[in-house]
Amino acid sequence: SVLYEMLAGTPPHTGVSVQQIIMKIIAEPVQPVTQLRKSVPPNVASAVAKALEKLPADRFDSAKAFSEALGNPAYANAEFAGPAGTPHPRGRGRWRSWATLAAGVLLGAFVGARFLARSNASAAGEPRFFAIILPDSAPVVAGRDQGDGLLRSFDLSADGRLLVYTSPHDSATRLWQLRTDLGTASPIAGTAGAVLPTISPDGRALAFVVDTEVRRLTLADGAISRVAAQTLIQGLWWPSAGQLVGNNYWDCLRVVSSNGGAWAQFVPKAPCQVTNGLAFGREGSGPLVLSLAGVITLVDEHTGRMQPVRTAGARDTTDAATLVRGEVPLLIGEHLLLFLRDGALVAAPIEMSRARLAAEPRTVLTGIRVEAFLGTAQLALSVEGTLVWAAGADAAVSRFVWVGRDGRGRDTLPIPRSRVNSFALSRDGHRLVYSVSLPGNRSTVRVVDLVRHVVDETELAVNVEPYNWVAGDTALTVATPGGYGSRLFAVLRLAVPAMTLDTSDAAFEASSADGRMHCLEGLMWPAAAPGDSTRFDARGVWCRFSPDGHRIAWKTWDGGLFVAPVEARAQRSRRQVAPAGADEPRWSPDGRELYYRARNAWFAVAAAPGPGGTMPLPRLLLRGSFNQALSSWDLGPDGRFLLLEGAPPLRTTHLNVITNFPRFVEEKLRGAKPQ
Repeated sequence: SVLYEMLAGTPPHTGVSVQQIIMKIIAEPVQPVTQLRKSVPPNVASAVAKALEKLPADRFDSAKAFSEALGNPAYANAEFAGPAGTPHPRGRGRWRSWATLAAGVLLGAFVGARFLARSNASAAGEPRFFAIILPDSAPVVAGRDQGDGLLRSFDLSADGRLLVYTSPHDSATRLWQLRTDLGTASPIAGTAGAVLPTISPDGRALAFVVDTEVRRLTLADGAISRVAAQTLIQGLWWPSAGQLVGNNYWDCLRVVSSNGGAWAQFVPKAPCQVTNGLAFGREGSGPLVLSLAGVITLVDEHTGRMQPVRTAGARDTTDAATLVRGEVPLLIGEHLLLFLRDGALVAAPIEMSRARLAAEPRTVLTGIRVEAFLGTAQLALSVEGTLVWAAGADAAVSRFVWVGRDGRGRDTLPIPRSRVNSFALSRDGHRLVYSVSLPGNRSTVRVVDLVRHVVDETELAVNVEPYNWVAGDTALTVATPGGYGSRLFAVLRLAVPAMTLDTSDAAFEASSADGRMHCLEGLMWPAAAPGDSTRFDARGVWCRFSPDGHRIAWKTWDGGLFVAPVEARAQRSRRQVAPAGADEPRWSPDGRELYYRARNAWFAVAAAPGPGGTMPLPRLLLRGSFNQALSSWDLGPDGRFLLLEGAPPLRTTHLNVITNFPRFVEEKLRGAKPQ
């Protein structure tokens, strides 16, 4: 049917309603495609006619047979009168192109037939597996937040009949809608720049984010209204008719009326940490299931009580090894939990009242596209039981590459690919330290000697993320998990024979090259007198001392990049050198410039005013899709950038579908092979 329409410009059957079209499919013969388009090759017209026969026994018995007929100029259907056996004057390359086209067309036609034929999946129905083929001009791409985090790209309505996804538009994105009941795909007007599409429970509206603003669109008339603004939005959910829930990197979960208003705290003791995924039980019953700092956690919506989920049979509630690590939780009913772990979707029964798994998780699905840094999975599960997902690799699995400051030249370091949490390069460029998370909130820390090609590795009982080399490159400041998912700083000492985590010293993020000054979250102080601190910015983060120790640079989440002298009047003397969005600043070796990342671009900016007293504008150094981590890039002594390179950005016109996914999961857990 799809191939016929591509050739003739019209479907094989048309009508004013779905019912009328179905009756024509049943009762009326198809007009030969050559009557509408004479240039169609005879064997193609013959193959299309056979593929559209009323009786299944009269059609091709396989996609391969259809493809071969399209690619064979000698093919002729006995029921179709046409001059078979005469090669097309344009040569055999023409026939091969038809055969190649057939593979994609067959998938699209099958999907259309499946969606037109199916009603809501019933609990007794067998799971079905097929693909959605989207227009080549409107592939699915992952939207980005203000911090360059890659976001969930699509959502599915409760009845499984509407899929909304982000697609490229100019240099940004816009939303498209796919009506699975009608088999139509179209752009949604007024959604330029939109990310995080979220469909309302009744399927009549959708919410999305443009820059820092949540907007609502009514599907019936396309009317768009403003809901609320927030500095940065990393997750958005629509759990009930009246409210939207959102979060960002540092705030608690917040709730706002879906009709617009001000954000409010969602629960009395909302978890203030990065939340990757949020699963709601039936409205008004059961706790929320969250992934908080990588740990599956239950939160009572009314009291705010938080309980991390522990493994089956766990008795020691203080042992971090019994915590269930995972991302993007999903609930089927009230007692079956699914979540993502290392790129695979796993499932296990859960005892909600005890916050315990009732059995060990089992893998039910692999090959799901997972984005770097946030760990967002590109999947959606409808209330009626349909799962849609984008296939792909775990993009968080990275390799280290050297890239010239002009973007030219690329050298891959001989280090195995891994899911790097954070990394730091020593000042002389000889040693690289990076960390990899392990189950139970533990981590492996690797120290790579890039000169001698030696690797030292230590497993720690806590998850650490390297930040900065300190103490003459004999130690590092590292971030460790704090209460409610906040980050605390400690010092990782690289002593022989084993690395040790020292939490006895006053926490600091960075130090001057001579070790005399420390800084942390808008404060700096002499290492010898921790009580003698100077506040340079109440919102300052990511502080860095200049090579000579006389200046300090930092960023704020919404105010840009600043520089100030290391003195008591720093707050009054500070100067903004880069706009909002500047992230991960680092000083040039001579202290004259600062380099920083702004989403997928790197810039250089002068650290001091020019001759006229004004600050020069930042200049672009390079652009590229490189992975984020807590600390995601560094500067080598030769001026090159050390970056993390993962899988290419998501761009696909192929989405996978399983209907009656709850039954599919049950069969997997029983060990039965789904049919």
